[in-house]
Amino acid sequence: MLQPPLFRVLALIAGAAVVTACGRPSIPLRSLTQVAQSAPHAPGGIDWRTFGFSAQRWSYNPYETILTASSVKNLKLKYAFKLGNISNAQPILASDVKLANGHIATAVVYAADESSNLYAVNDTAGTAIWSKALGKANSPCWSHGSNGITSAPAIDRATNRIYVLDGGGTLSAFDLGTGNPSAGFPPVTAFRHPLLNHTWSGLLLNADGSTLYYPTASHCDSGTYFGTINAVDTATQKITTFQLVTQKKQYYGNGVWSWGGEAADPDNGNLFAGVGNSLGTLGERGKYSDSVIELTPSLGFVGDEQPENDLQGDTDIGTTPVPFDDGSSKCAAFERKDGNFFSIDRTNLRNGRYVSKLALGGNLATPAYSPANGALYAAVPNGLTKLAIGANCALSIAWQTPIGATGYSVPAVAKGVVYAAGGNTLYAVDASSGAILWSSGSTIGGTITAEPTVANGRVYVTSWDKHLYVFGL
Repeated sequence: MLQPPLFRVLALIAGAAVVTACGRPSIPLRSLTQVAQSAPHAPGGIDWRTFGFSAQRWSYNPYETILTASSVKNLKLKYAFKLGNISNAQPILASDVKLANGHIATAVVYAADESSNLYAVNDTAGTAIWSKALGKANSPCWSHGSNGITSAPAIDRATNRIYVLDGGGTLSAFDLGTGNPSAGFPPVTAFRHPLLNHTWSGLLLNADGSTLYYPTASHCDSGTYFGTINAVDTATQKITTFQLVTQKKQYYGNGVWSWGGEAADPDNGNLFAGVGNSLGTLGERGKYSDSVIELTPSLGFVGDEQPENDLQGDTDIGTTPVPFDDGSSKCAAFERKDGNFFSIDRTNLRNGRYVSKLALGGNLATPAYSPANGALYAAVPNGLTKLAIGANCALSIAWQTPIGATGYSVPAVAKGVVYAAGGNTLYAVDASSGAILWSSGSTIGGTITAEPTVANGRVYVTSWDKHLYVFGL
């Protein structure tokens, strides 16, 4: 069973159509923006519209120009915005948003908490523009406070919407500037029985905004639940569901636990997700247990891979498989619950096969990928780690910087700087050398599990002390 903040899920989707299934980058930046919808919105600033910036979940902002390895040492607290509860969700950002009064806000940051509050904060004033109190689970159990919004929202600039999935299982869309319910997208029941079900992972919107993806896992790791991956048609609200349990009388569980959920292949848009926690009569021998699974954009099955073909041990994959290229091979990287970090050939998933296996420790270390640095970065208990990319998807440890990392928070990379959390401290680390360039010191009073957001010369992060923190020059 996974340790916090990943637990397990029964996902009974109302009206769902069910699909059942018996080095050096070569990716141009245009692929990133086409799939991610994260290109600059207007001359005034850059958007960070989804967990990890891109649909590939690279956690890499290629457009940052203000914060650099030389300027980041001058970061100072701009404001701390009080939330209603602890937060596990990455803040997201939209620039040049038209407000209800017709004025344009230079930037609006959207932050959510585990009481299911969603806040739209004017990034100039540090004050709320609007807020929503949404549904929650109302459970006494403690799964890193997962009663409310754990899933990072997603922004669609074409429709001026922010999509959010609350702890009660309702998927909603609101106008970015006014907070009014978005016309054409009535609230959708994403899952029932929120005391069993939960979505830990950030929402994923495809390039043209026509499909929104979310997975499910358990709320409190109790009861009988069945993990799923889901696709919502944003025009009709029809839900298509891929069932991660194929024999429900023999096993259950198989949730998707990672903060990033699905990652999109930059070449064909196929989805990769890590699956963990098969339970019941078959135990870990249930189909798709402890595996990386690949689906088409319409949730057709492509393949799955259990890297060591171990159907006995409790070796859940609690991270998002991040796709990357080494210059000649198509690869993906992920960590397993036992602290082993793997790289695989993502073009040919096959049980019992992997390229690299590194004992990094922890169990939640979804990596960030920087094409500019040709490297992966993972925050694990023995420190922020740079993984050099070799030929044929091979990985090796380039350096480790001790920052007290827990692995809970995914690092972010921009302009040669890695932003990573160690406990309740946020660090800026040189992406090439591993030198610590800046830290938040004692400013933040609670554990950071959310990924930091870096855009337009500012760094945004939420924590367990019930605040959104914003640092800038």
